[in-house]
Amino acid sequence: MRSQLNQLFFLLNNRATMLLYNDDSYSSLVNFFIGYELSINHFSAPETLSFNEWLMQEEGRRFSANWSSYILQKNENNEERSKEMLLKYFEAYIKTLSFQPTD
Repeated sequence: MRSQLNQLFFLLNNRATMLLYNDDSYSSLVNFFIGYELSINHFSAPETLSFNEWLMQEEGRRFSANWSSYILQKNENNEERSKEMLLKYFEAYIKTLSFQPTD
């Protein structure tokens, strides 16, 4: 599982257009991670924090915006910096997860 995640992040960092629909924009990356998080929730342990909850813990503060808006605002609406930050945060989040075995 870890090697597959490493491959995923390699592709997202170096060949994002292979995985993202239509373009390499921040919104495409956000949509990819929303779908990925939905699948993670199906296979992860019940006590697993959502990415939004994890990010609030990581940042040491609560925010009313969704994580995608928060990251974009934190980077003054700069999509390139927001993509870099999202990749960094999501990779750190994935490393905290424990997955249940599948049948």
